[in-house]
Amino acid sequence: MLRQQQQQQQQQQQQQQLNSYTPHSTLHTLYSTLYTLHFTLYTLHSTLHTLHFTLRTPHFTLYTPHSTLYTPHSTLYTPHTTLYTPHSTLHTPRSTLHTPHSTLYILHSTLHTPHSTLHTPHFTFYTPHSTLHTPHFTLYTLHVTLYTLHSTLYTLHFTLHTLHFTLHTLHSTLYTLHSSLYTPHFTLYTLHSILYTPYSTLYTLHSTLYTLDSTLYTLHSALCTPPSSGSHSLQCTGTVTGEKCATLFKSLVSQKCFT
Repeated sequence: MLRQQQQQQQQQQQQQQLNSYTPHSTLHTLYSTLYTLHFTLYTLHSTLHTLHFTLRTPHFTLYTPHSTLYTPHSTLYTPHTTLYTPHSTLHTPRSTLHTPHSTLYILHSTLHTPHSTLHTPHFTFYTPHSTLHTPHFTLYTLHVTLYTLHSTLYTLHFTLHTLHFTLHTLHSTLYTLHSSLYTPHFTLYTLHSILYTPYSTLYTLHSTLYTLDSTLYTLHSALCTPPSSGSHSLQCTGTVTGEKCATLFKSLVSQKCFT
């Protein structure tokens, strides 16, 4: 009789352990599934992080020639401005010299008239003719000197104009190259922003799963705690059945995922 009671007690204890083991096994399976999902998301997160740094390298590579070209652009702009000043300065004496040149030409024409008039009584008035020939020759020498200076200034003006046009062409070329480099720079920046959005989304999902993982781990630890010697816990007394445990788990998951 005593042996039968002991056997019945052992069967009751085995049944209670079996009832307690079922929700524990369910939670362990769910925990393994969430851990697999967590690892998959972590792999994807690492892949996107690697792609992010891979794209960062050409971004900085393109930025380097952009900054390098900006320096000669500024350097060439300085002599362009510097040459414009002597160009304007040389243009002023050219205009100034044009006035005495015209005046001397008028004087030359004026002197040529009495020279022709005096040519008839040339032998008679040879002495005053010789006297007038001296200032005429002096003025002619000044005229040639001024004409030479005028030609020199014109040549320098044309040279500066050519250099000005060359610098302007180089300036336009550098500006075109600058614009061409800015386009891939802006494209890489846009791709960087697009990749950052799924990265942020995955990070949020990662945090949510981590919170759920911690909650499940707490519930798992509570279910795995052995009963005390004085009184039985809810898991081992059978008060919390498998159905109630599943209901409690669904309510907990709903609160963590949708709040």
